[in-house]
Amino acid sequence: MTQQEKILIVEDNKKLASYIKTCLEECGYKVNHISQGDKAVYCIIRDQPDLVLLDIMLPGMNGKQICLSVRPEYQGKIIMLTALNDTATEVDSLNLGADNLYK
Repeated sequence: MTQQEKILIVEDNKKLASYIKTCLEECGYKVNHISQGDKAVYCIIRDQPDLVLLDIMLPGMNGKQICLSVRPEYQGKIIMLTALNDTATEVDSLNLGADNLYK
């Protein structure tokens, strides 16, 4: 039996997070969700998920701060989720440690 890949969704929009979680679980992933940025750092470092889907605009601590904080202790993939549509946000996120999956 293979171990399920773990995904952590860090998203304050509960409806969006629920939709993503349901879709990923139907694909066979083990998915957890947290809605507050200030609690995400602890969860990421403690649980070491295979992938973090990280919203940029969060209450408590934003996604960029979270990414920068966890990178020294977390080697998994981080994909930033955002409604912002500008190149500067994308470049800034990559510079802080988010992953570019289009390599």
